[in-house]
Amino acid sequence: MAGLEASAEDAERVVEELEVLKSIYPDSELRVVLSDGRVVEYSASIKSGPFSAGLNLFIGAGYPSMAPPTLLLDSPSLSGDTQDRLASELQTLWEEMDGEPCVYGWIEHVRVALQELEDARELNEVAAVAAEAEVAEVAAADAAALVAEAAAEAVEATAMGEGTIEAGFDGAYHNQWSQADTGVCDPQRDERSGYAEDAAAAVQITSGVPFTDRKSTFQGHAAYARSKADVATVMNTLLSNNKIARATHNIMAYRYQAEGGVQYSDNDEDGEDGAGSKLAHLLELGGWNDVIVVVSRWYGGIHLGPDRFRHINNAARTVLDDGGFVSSKNTGTGVSASGKAKKGKKR
Repeated sequence: MAGLEASAEDAERVVEELEVLKSIYPDSELRVVLSDGRVVEYSASIKSGPFSAGLNLFIGAGYPSMAPPTLLLDSPSLSGDTQDRLASELQTLWEEMDGEPCVYGWIEHVRVALQELEDARELNEVAAVAAEAEVAEVAAADAAALVAEAAAEAVEATAMGEGTIEAGFDGAYHNQWSQADTGVCDPQRDERSGYAEDAAAAVQITSGVPFTDRKSTFQGHAAYARSKADVATVMNTLLSNNKIARATHNIMAYRYQAEGGVQYSDNDEDGEDGAGSKLAHLLELGGWNDVIVVVSRWYGGIHLGPDRFRHINNAARTVLDDGGFVSSKNTGTGVSASGKAKKGKKR
């Protein structure tokens, strides 16, 4: 790798990738080291529950077309085997990207891997609690049997004149279980004629068909937005609907170009870590502009792992496509992960 030289095209891609990454990650999440105006290192700290990873990516002269970043993974919370597996997966990911910039893909791959470990840990805890509950239920049943047996013996003793039954003892055992309302609503019962009809004149929102996977329901919403006031109006209109307001997460991203050509973009994960930045990246990759997209998720009690990110992105992409929202991709000038125009490549 030492003999590789930076080509003008590679240098341009590195600069474009830096611009995209800055639009996705705040400085607190991604540190960039420059040397003579050129990116030489990215570092990110990723955390999910008790699992964390320090990711240092050194950008060499042959990146991205000829060589991947040099990886330094610092994660005492992960076993050596897990770290080796992650490094191998990142190498494969770079190979599959066929010379395209991969920093975003690498960071998000590590984030999803840590989330999978956290989901597995939570599932193990749930299983342990369930096992304890089963043991307690068996113990309660045994206690009920003993109470019933004692009552029968008391009745028998009284009949034989050998004892008395205390007044009010009926030998019954009551095991009461209560389950609180989860608050998960079924948006499929809603009519799709629109939300908050009194605000319909102010904003036109397209809502997709909700779908469910393992009791979690997802629904995408999209509208045109050309200012922060438009963004606020769309969010207020959506959240005026009680069922949307009760969603576990309402993940949002917007992107618009103001007068003078200034580009504005932001996102809100609403508690679903990593989902907002993925929606923002989707808008960037798809070339959607002057638009806000929101995905509502009603959590059903079962962890979906990385599948939830796929569902969130699919819900957003579907409502944007079905709603006819114009993107540069639809007009043949889509952008890649680096922000560079792509021609003739289907995704």
